[in-house]
Amino acid sequence: MSANCGVCGKECKRDGNEVVCDGGCREIFHQNCVKGDVEGKKTRSGNYTCKKCRSNLKEFITQAMKDLKTEIVGEVHTLKAEVTELSKSVEFLSTQSDTNKELLQDVKGELAKLRKENAELNGKCAALTEELTDTKERLRNLEQYTRKNNIEVSGIPVTASEDVSSIVKDLGAALGIDVDESQVTAAHRIPSFKKERPPALIVQFQKKAQKDTWISKFKEAKDLTADKVNPHFAKQKIYVNDHLCPENKIFLGKLKTKCNAIGYEYAWSRDGKFFARKSQGSKCIKVVTLKDIEHLK
Repeated sequence: MSANCGVCGKECKRDGNEVVCDGGCREIFHQNCVKGDVEGKKTRSGNYTCKKCRSNLKEFITQAMKDLKTEIVGEVHTLKAEVTELSKSVEFLSTQSDTNKELLQDVKGELAKLRKENAELNGKCAALTEELTDTKERLRNLEQYTRKNNIEVSGIPVTASEDVSSIVKDLGAALGIDVDESQVTAAHRIPSFKKERPPALIVQFQKKAQKDTWISKFKEAKDLTADKVNPHFAKQKIYVNDHLCPENKIFLGKLKTKCNAIGYEYAWSRDGKFFARKSQGSKCIKVVTLKDIEHLK
C-alpha cells in the first residue's frame, strides 16, 4: 500500500522507511524530503510534525493565548471594578461608622442627661411624697383635734322617733354620771364604721375633762350592755370610746391588723394617739405614722 509524499508529491511506499506526520493529518513523507525540516522533529514524542500541522497548532496556540489574554483582561477589569466597589463600600461603612459613633456619643449624652433628670425627678418625687405624707399626718391630727371633746357610743339600738338627749342622760345614769345638759354641746347619730352595726352616737362635751370622765367610767363599768341604759333595749354590748376621725379609724384598723400578724396582744387609741404592746407588762410602744406600723416587729 502506498501514497504520495506530502513534500514532493511522488509515490511513497509504506515499507517502514517512510515518515508519518504525528500532528494529526497522518500524511507520509520520504525521509529525504523531510530530512532538512529540523522544526518538524521538535516534538515531545520525537516524531515528525509537518509544516501544515505545525502551522495549525501555532494558530491554535496563538488564538488560545489571545482568548486567554482577553479572558484575563476581562477578569482583571471585573476584579478592578469589584475592588473599586468594595473600596467605596468600605469608605461608606467607615463614614457610617463615624456617623454611628457620633450618634452613639449623642445618645449616650442624652441618656446620661435623662438619667440625671430622672434622678432629680425621683428625688423631688420622694420629697413631695414625704411632704404629702407629713401633710396627711398633720391633717389627720388636726381633724382628730376637732374631736378632742367627743365620745363615740356604739351598740345602742335605733328606735323610731328616739330622743338622743334622753339616751345620753340614760347612758350617763348607767355609768353613774349625773348629766348636766349645759355640759353637752351636741349629740347625734352618725353611720357606723362597720356597716352591720347600728349608727353610732356622737356626744360632744364643752370640756375635754368631761369626755375623759365618761371614758373612765365606761372602763370601770366593764361589760356595759344596752338593756342597762334602757330596759327596752336588747342585751348587747355597748362601747364608749374617743371619737376618731375616719382616717384614724382606718389607722387603728391597720395597727390592729399588723399587731395580730406579729403576735402583739394589745393595740389601742387614747386621746387620738395610738399605742401597741406585745404582752402584759411589756414596753408600751407609741405609734404615730404608718411607717411606725410597718416597722413594728
